[in-house]
Order: sequence, then structure tokens, then C-alpha cells
Amino acid sequence: MNERNFQNSDGTAFDSDEIGDMFDSIAGRYDFMNKILSLGRDKHWRKKTAQCLQKSSPKKILDLATGTADLLISCLKYNRTISNAVGIDISAKMLEIAEKKLKNKYLDSRSNLIYANATELPFEAESFDAVVAGFGVRNFSDLPVAVSQVWRVLRPGGKFVIIEFSMPKNLFRPVFKFYMKMAPFIAKLLKTDQNAYKYLANSIELFGFPEKFVKVLKTSGFGDIRVKKMNFGSICICIGSKCEKKTRNNKEN
Repeated sequence: MNERNFQNSDGTAFDSDEIGDMFDSIAGRYDFMNKILSLGRDKHWRKKTAQCLQKSSPKKILDLATGTADLLISCLKYNRTISNAVGIDISAKMLEIAEKKLKNKYLDSRSNLIYANATELPFEAESFDAVVAGFGVRNFSDLPVAVSQVWRVLRPGGKFVIIEFSMPKNLFRPVFKFYMKMAPFIAKLLKTDQNAYKYLANSIELFGFPEKFVKVLKTSGFGDIRVKKMNFGSICICIGSKCEKKTRNNKEN
């Protein structure tokens, strides 16, 4: 199964280079747009995601699609046990911004940034205690391959924690859909690439998080899967564990 979550206007799939180029084009305004579009809630969402690691006290973690490293920074802030946090991304300009932020916060000694694709992780098996991903799994060119790579590099018992947009299944759904459709217009007003934010709105609806993602986690062998909903169901945190045996256990709250 080849899960592609992004398309050109002619229906052909974006490749990783095109996705990287798209994020390069918005890198300079990315953090600012996140604060505007989330109404300042993005920091709280990342804090909640980072806190999901606290019980397991990880020492080495991997952040997929790290972008400008905001989630990586939150993980380091709320998990003092982490001595090595590695962030990967396919946008060179995002990584440049991430490097500056980590240095400014004196976190560069506990972190490392690598230009790499989630479908081809350049790490040995069982290298990490935990893997996180913040608003990035929608962009993976082949989701099952990326998740199988996460399984490979996680140590037994390690956690895979993902925060992602989700289409609400309640009365908030039409409000959320309308707001997402406004994102390109907000981007244009703020002088950034509106096409990238058209992609954002479309990919959220097409991706089907967390339901489709949970199925991929189960197929890859993750167990003890839990889903935490926030912001009227428009934001979800999904947590899976690398267990010795596959399990169908799935909890939602």
C-alpha cells in the first residue's frame, strides 16, 4: 500500500523534493503563520505532546519532519532526561532556522539536525527511546514505509508520539473546514505562499487522521495505541508503543 497524501492540481502525487521546496518557500514566515492560524494555541499543543514522553524518561529521541524544531525544543524543555534529540527534515531552509533557534536557546549541545527523509531513516536499528512527529506525517510520501522505519529505529517498549490535525466529527466540523479554507487568504495577506496553505487545508481532510493512521500503526506492529483529542477534535495526539507482540488494543479519550 502506497499512501500518498498530497497532489498537484492535475492529480499527480508530489514527490519529496516538491514537498521540501514547498516548505523552503514558507520557512521564513512559518512560525509566525503557525501562531496566527492556531490563535496562539500551538505552543500548548506541543507542550501536551512533549509531556506524553515523561513517564518513559527517554534519553535519546528522534523528531520526524522537525521543521523549525519547535516540537524538538518542547521535548527538551519538558523532558530533562533527554541527552540527545535528533531532528530530521527534507527542507534545508527549515533546518537552517531550527539550528539558529536551538543555538539561541542553548540547546544545541543536546540536539542534532539532519537533512533526511522519514522513509529512509539513516540510523541503526533500535537507536531511539522515542520518536515524535508534529504536524508532519501528512507529508510523508509513503506513510507505511515511514512508520515501518520508525518501528525499526525504536527500541523495544519505545513510544511513537504524533500530533496532527484532524477533521472534527461534531458540530465544530463546518467551522473548522471554513477556517481552513480561509488559511490561503490569510497567507496571502501576510505575504507568504498561499498555495502551501491550500495544500494544508486539502491534506487535512484527505489524510483521515487519526483513523487511517491508527490502522497503519497496527499493521506495522505498534500496540497500546491511544488517541487524545483536543480543540474540539481538530487536533489529535496519537501514541503507539513498540511491543514484542502485535495487539489490537486501541484506546480513545
